[in-house]
Amino acid sequence: MLGERIKPDYLNDDKIGRVMDELYKYGLNDIFIEVVLEVIKKFKIDLKYSHLDSTSFHLDGEYKREEDKEKQEEEKIIKERPIFIKKGYSRDHRPDLKQCVLDLITSQDGDIPLFVRVGDGNESDKAVFGKVLVEFKKQIKFDSIMVCDSALYGQENLQLIQHLKWITRVPMTIKKAKELVQNIEVEEVKDEDKEKRSDLNLESYTWKEEIVTYGGIKQTWLIVLSEKRQKSDLEKLEKQLSQEEKKSQKFLKEIQSEEFEHPQAARYKLKAINKKLRLLEIKEV
Repeated sequence: MLGERIKPDYLNDDKIGRVMDELYKYGLNDIFIEVVLEVIKKFKIDLKYSHLDSTSFHLDGEYKREEDKEKQEEEKIIKERPIFIKKGYSRDHRPDLKQCVLDLITSQDGDIPLFVRVGDGNESDKAVFGKVLVEFKKQIKFDSIMVCDSALYGQENLQLIQHLKWITRVPMTIKKAKELVQNIEVEEVKDEDKEKRSDLNLESYTWKEEIVTYGGIKQTWLIVLSEKRQKSDLEKLEKQLSQEEKKSQKFLKEIQSEEFEHPQAARYKLKAINKKLRLLEIKEV
C-alpha cells in the first residue's frame, strides 16, 4: 500500500508536525498565493476591486512569558517567532483572553481570499493596513482598486499607498472632514450629479465632490447624503430627545424637592445633573 521510496517509519504521529514545519520553511504566504493565482485563472475571478479587512481570534490555554523577556523579543524581530499572542481589541468579544489578528484581502467576485497575513494580538489596523496593501501588490501583479475601512486613512498609510488605486472612508476625527460636513449646504449636495443618480439607480442618494490634499496626497472626497438614512436618523433623534426630556423632568422634581443650605450647593447639584444629560441642559431652576 506504500508508494515507492515511502518507508513505514515515515508514517507516525509526528508526520503532521514535520509537514507543518516544512510548509512554514517554504513560506505559507507563497503557497497560498500560488493556489490563489491558479484559482483566479481557472475561474476567471473579477479583480477590479479587492477588499481588505481584519479580524481577531481568541486563543485558549496559557501563554506564560516573563515581561522583560517579551520586551527584548519585541525590540528585535525574531524570524522563527512570527507573532506575539497578546491581549488586544477583541472582535469576537473575548477581551479576557489573549489573541492573534488575521488580515484578509478578498476579491469582489465571490469573496475569494487573495492574501492572508497573521499578526500580533495587540496589532493596530491603522499601523499595518498600508504595509499589507503594499506587500499584496508586490506578490500579485494586477490592476485592482483596493477597498478598505477608515483604518487605512492616515498620513503614513497614504504615503505608502500613493502609487496604488484605493477607496476608503475618511474618519470624522479628521478636522478637515468634520468642517466640510458641517459647513456644506444640503442644496449644494443635491444640485450635483442628478443624471448620474438616475443612471446608477441611486435616486435616494446625493453627493458632492471635493478635491482635497491631505497627507501630501491629492484625492477626491465624496460627501454623501442618504435621504432614507437622514429620515431614520431624525426619527431616532426625536425619540432620544423625548427620552431625555422625561429624564430631565425626573431630575427637576428631585432637585426641587431637596432642601439646600446655600444656593451654591444647589448649583453644584444642578451641574452634576447636567453631566448626566447628553442632549439637553437645564439652564435655570
